[in-house]
Amino acid sequence: MVEAVPVARFEGLHARWFARRGVRLAAWTLWALAGLAVLAPFVCDARPYCVRAAEPAALRRGAEALVASGATLARLAAQSDAEFLAQRLAGSTWTREAALERERAYLAHELERLAPQLPAALQPELAAARSALDEVAGLDRQLRGLAASVAELRDEEFLARSEWPLFAALEPLSVLALGAWAAAAVLLPVRRPRRAPRARTLWAGLAGAVLLALAWGLVRPAGDELDPAAWKRRLAEPGVRVERAHFAPLPFHYAETNSSEAWRPPTWLDSDAAVLVRYGEPAGDAALRHPLGTDGLGRDLAARLAHGARTSLAVGIGAALLLATLGTLLGALAGALGGLVDLAISRLIEVVLCFPAFFLVLACASLTDARVLPPALFVALVIAFVGWTGVARLVRAECLRVRELDFVLVARAQGFSSARIVFTHILPNALAPALVALSFAVGSAILIESALSFLGLGVEVPVPSWGALASETRNPALWWALVFPGACIFATALCANVLGEALRDALDPRAEVGRG
Repeated sequence: MVEAVPVARFEGLHARWFARRGVRLAAWTLWALAGLAVLAPFVCDARPYCVRAAEPAALRRGAEALVASGATLARLAAQSDAEFLAQRLAGSTWTREAALERERAYLAHELERLAPQLPAALQPELAAARSALDEVAGLDRQLRGLAASVAELRDEEFLARSEWPLFAALEPLSVLALGAWAAAAVLLPVRRPRRAPRARTLWAGLAGAVLLALAWGLVRPAGDELDPAAWKRRLAEPGVRVERAHFAPLPFHYAETNSSEAWRPPTWLDSDAAVLVRYGEPAGDAALRHPLGTDGLGRDLAARLAHGARTSLAVGIGAALLLATLGTLLGALAGALGGLVDLAISRLIEVVLCFPAFFLVLACASLTDARVLPPALFVALVIAFVGWTGVARLVRAECLRVRELDFVLVARAQGFSSARIVFTHILPNALAPALVALSFAVGSAILIESALSFLGLGVEVPVPSWGALASETRNPALWWALVFPGACIFATALCANVLGEALRDALDPRAEVGRG
């Protein structure tokens, strides 16, 4: 059986690719920028890692609210279906059974919240209220007695409750990105590499990242769905007894505003302490309170830059992968099959090339409804739609050359199907141009996304991206709002292009002959 002939220039590719010190520096810089995006939820957030506190006032209000909910549940249980339908709000689709179940679920959730913070003396009353939930009989009386007992407690009698707000808000996708980022470090050499890392090690790291993300979805702690900045207000309320609270190094959410710090320069340059300082934040004159300054709404620029990296890199890498995949498939079909398929795909390429790419992106982005597609996803799709033609032309030309080689002719003579010849014999030997184009596409996609966000057609406010951050001011006196986002865009595009050029040289057989 004839198999695809392995391309010799893929052998030792890792060593040739990272042979130069500048290329290794570019790879590590990109890895560090990706780390900025991956670690953003852990480093920049207004939610505390963990907090242990007692909230007497809030618990008393919650116990009083239970009385009203218990009365509602008792009223629903006493009504007939006809009476419920007669009193139902116009346009509502709730049934009596669904409304009963909703009130029961709410009361059960609130009782569970109360349980760890009430002293042992009230636990029997709490258990009696739980048992009365199923039959409703006597529930109203039990809840009134529980609320009266809670109101009589002294503040110091309430027990502190431990919560993990930041980890409760952490999505499994963020855990997967963190694991993949750590596994990618295996590919990056510190010194001139002699051989490539074992594929088994890389696959083991990726499998570990997937398993970690799946496990996190099961063990993630429960938490209140609060606005991130609300935790600072909650812990600063009078009467709240905080035993411990650990915040992130930069305890600011990317959308958290502070009008007293609008356009504040980096705090290692400005020691003014006359600002509003919320619970858990560094002092107003702390050198690292806002290490990169703030924007016009007093939002921390470092937090917005880190979370903006998530948007810009996700759009850039996602768009590059999409356009490379689409261009490779269409180019391979055009070059390997020829005939009408090649004619149709070539004409399609010419039609797309007739339109200026950036203006086509602008037109599509301006006509998009953010309620239908997330803006970041749509930007990635549009960039891929207008950028696949270059990859397709490169892969088509390479497939036209490869399909005339002897091993492809032998495969045809043996009666192999066209699909097997294309995807097993031709395409693996024509991937070199696609890989090079992919590395260049990452930088160009990030630049396009930055330009769209700069013009206000990128992601929605207040979600940040590097381009949107750079567009917030034109005043050179506010240099920090221009320099830091611009430096991130420049560094990412530069490093991606350096890696692309190095990969092109490593895959060039003429360069290999010159080195020999």
